[in-house]
Amino acid sequence: MRERLKLIGKGTGIMPKNNLVFIIAVLVILVSCKKNPTSSNQNDYLIPLEVGNSWSWRVEPYDRDQDDDEIYFDLQITDTMSLQGDIWYGNGIHYFRNDNIGFWQTHTAYDTIWLVFKYPASSGEIWSNGESTLINTKASINGFDNCYLYQESYSGYGGREEVDKYFIKPGIGWVFIILDELGDSNKTYTLTDYELN
Repeated sequence: MRERLKLIGKGTGIMPKNNLVFIIAVLVILVSCKKNPTSSNQNDYLIPLEVGNSWSWRVEPYDRDQDDDEIYFDLQITDTMSLQGDIWYGNGIHYFRNDNIGFWQTHTAYDTIWLVFKYPASSGEIWSNGESTLINTKASINGFDNCYLYQESYSGYGGREEVDKYFIKPGIGWVFIILDELGDSNKTYTLTDYELN
């Protein structure tokens, strides 16, 4: 960089030979650093996104009296796509991205992009037509402290009010999820393993 700008020393400081070139170079660097915020420091984002990142959850009935079998659910980021000039990370069906507003999602079958989780956000903050709320920024669950607890409320099957809850550890991702399933059989998703690149 110093050779291209032809910086010369004068006294104790270093001065650019041409101030306009120096200012343009600095602006180009600043703009290019912000173009794709997802691929910079993953710890700055709620859910880190890089090809190869993966999460695995044990899925159980929320009501322990049920005899549902225990299953596992896996999500792996396998590829990227460009959408509206931004890089999105996904698995061929679901795609995600981070920015300074929060965590976004799209689906290859829909023409919709939506803000799933606002981040950073304050407790009680509401977005997405009043359906999503940040409940707490200091929640603890399953050995993970300082998790963000998000709640999504929506009208489900037959107009039934459904409420999903997401415990997310910034820089790691989803650590515990409660999904309000059809009927009375809610499911919990407990993080059992994850790999971040």
